[in-house]
Order: sequence, then structure tokens, then C-alpha cells
Amino acid sequence: MNDLLTPIWDRVDAREPRFSADDVAAWPDGVVTRLAKGGVMHEVENATSVVCDACADRHVEEVISHHGPRGFSAARLHPCPENGRVKVPLGRLRQWEIDFGGLAGAVAKR
Repeated sequence: MNDLLTPIWDRVDAREPRFSADDVAAWPDGVVTRLAKGGVMHEVENATSVVCDACADRHVEEVISHHGPRGFSAARLHPCPENGRVKVPLGRLRQWEIDFGGLAGAVAKR
């Protein structure tokens, strides 16, 4: 569990101890699931902005949802100065937050 907690320790003092889908995509397979099942973190509401992955500027942009017929979200986009409108897959909006009670319990078990 100690190795699994390494990314958690890096974020524990943050104003918002959250991880974006982009953050956890770099983690080894299964780590998010194990941390969530262990109560160390939990999924929260979707993000409303993302870091642009269409250019090298790494600017953060608000995601705009365009609704299709019957109110269903037809597309999620963000503006990029270089590339115009960039599609954002729904999975990139997922985010997780540290559960400090669960973290304390996991550490106490060690």
C-alpha cells in the first residue's frame, strides 16, 4: 500500500486535494480502483475545465457542452487558440478527491 500512496502524499497539502483523469492516467493500471476500494479516495463531480491536449501551451480551458436533441449532451468542447474547438471525451472530466478518514484508516492498518 505504501507505493500506492505515493501520489496521495504529493497532493495531501493541496488546497483542493483532487486528481484529474489526466493525473491518474499516468498511474499504473488498477491504482485508482484499489485506492477507491480502500477508501483512500473517492470520485467526485466531473471537472468543468481541462488542460488543452491539442497544443503545447498547456492552457486550461472551460469545457462547453453542446446539447443535441432531447437534451442529451452531443459534444464537449474547449477552445484552443491554435486548434479552434477541441473535443473532450467525457472520461477526461472525471476527478477524484482524497478521503482523509479513509487515508488515516489505511495508514493505521500498516
